[in-house]
Amino acid sequence: MIAEMGIAPLALLDISAQTQRLTARSMWNSWLEVVRAHGSLVFASDDDFDLMKELLAGADLTPDEKKRWTEMLVFLKDNHRFRIAKPGLRRHLDEIGSPSEISAVRDRLPLVAVLAREAFERLYPDSEDGVSAIDDNTSASITGTVETAPVMQNVSAIARKERYPAGAERDAIWRELFQDLTAKTKRVTIVDRYAFAELLRWQERRTHHTQAEHLGWLFRRIDRYAPPGSRVQLYTQLAYTPEGQQTVLDLERLLRDAWIPASTGSLRAVDIVAVRWEIDKHPHNRHIRFGDSWGFKLEEGLDRLSRPAVRDPDGFNYSFMWRKEHLDRFKARERLVQNDASAQRTTWTIRSHD
Repeated sequence: MIAEMGIAPLALLDISAQTQRLTARSMWNSWLEVVRAHGSLVFASDDDFDLMKELLAGADLTPDEKKRWTEMLVFLKDNHRFRIAKPGLRRHLDEIGSPSEISAVRDRLPLVAVLAREAFERLYPDSEDGVSAIDDNTSASITGTVETAPVMQNVSAIARKERYPAGAERDAIWRELFQDLTAKTKRVTIVDRYAFAELLRWQERRTHHTQAEHLGWLFRRIDRYAPPGSRVQLYTQLAYTPEGQQTVLDLERLLRDAWIPASTGSLRAVDIVAVRWEIDKHPHNRHIRFGDSWGFKLEEGLDRLSRPAVRDPDGFNYSFMWRKEHLDRFKARERLVQNDASAQRTTWTIRSHD
């Protein structure tokens, strides 16, 4: 779903008003959209980061270009989508002598090296489209062609797919959709009225649940891949059981039975907010949100992942969301539950982190 973008600071001049004049605004819009949707920024060295700061303090970009890029840098940094490669390169990214040097910048995620046009043409004199594949997980491009780089095509294709068919393995769905996003955020928020439905069925049957349940399966993976000190917020319903009206402490006990945290993990706490759900008042569609960066609308809910392979003939369906207005709608739905008069809350503190 995401890739790192190794940005050479001078690459921004290729889409500046100084260079592009009438088309600069639309090129900046396209650049910022692809960074916001699928990017995590990496500078190849401290020197490249210093050069970026000089560029933002200078006169080569317009005040509007500097403002928009500064706002994006702040957003990325605040959302753990920004790093400086260590040890990184010993020279500016645009000064490398061979594409093989780009591998020093790459970490775990796929990488697109975004080069200034002059540097790109020096490294790839035969390229006709401003992109090149270095290997399966590394590409190079100029700023105006980053969307068409093979790595970016791969990650955006997953977002556009929107459906895994029946028989798809849930572990593959986790790896492709959720794993990298989890690793980039310290707060995962889930809204799912029926989040505990499978666990309740197990409880009523008094049958031991192992792999055949989605909530414990999901929390084990979040705990493994999230940054240290992370939290999960879960918004769900209070149901009626043969024993009577549930309480939020009943839900916490169900989760504790389904998932025993490992001795090493990342989650600090799980917050559960549960209400007496009303169809005409509370959200119908489920969602999972990763901080302020990304989210998925899940019309059928996470219980489609209650078995090792998707069994429902309609498959597992999702819509990838990244625009601020979409994530703001998710937050509004969360507030509907959070502020409900019937809301009950509990926090399971799992471990402390310095």
